[in-house]
Amino acid sequence: MATNFLWYAGSGNNGQLVSPFNILTTELNGITTTSVAPSTVIHSTGIVSNSDTGQGVWGEIFFTSGGAVTGAAGANVCGWFLASKDGSTFEPTAAAPARPPDFIIPTPTTLAAATYKAAGLIRLPVLPFKVILQNNVGGTLYATGNIITLAPVAIQY
Repeated sequence: MATNFLWYAGSGNNGQLVSPFNILTTELNGITTTSVAPSTVIHSTGIVSNSDTGQGVWGEIFFTSGGAVTGAAGANVCGWFLASKDGSTFEPTAAAPARPPDFIIPTPTTLAAATYKAAGLIRLPVLPFKVILQNNVGGTLYATGNIITLAPVAIQY
């Protein structure tokens, strides 16, 4: 018999395992184009665990711009999950890793104080992780109010 793969109802029948939460906030304020910002605020360490994500395998990621920024055509913000096998040792956070990003959030040439979504579902790490984000919008991010939010989703098999 065929089995349907369904979105699990999640909390409040919204398909989310846990409520969306911010993984980067003030770290993003005022970062210049091509600069990186590692997560440091969440849990005051920047470390996200699989209990934070409800042990989800997939998630949606959003970037909220705190205000208007004049960027460039084909702009984006992109990010990497820096997983840790022991919960305390991570890839370096001073520069973008030398591998493709784990997520890319396309942005328009001129950002408004709005929310932009990463393309597709994002596979989440099983191990504890930090996040590093690179500003590729072509301009300096707004001075306040920039946020990266993760919304773990529930799939039922």
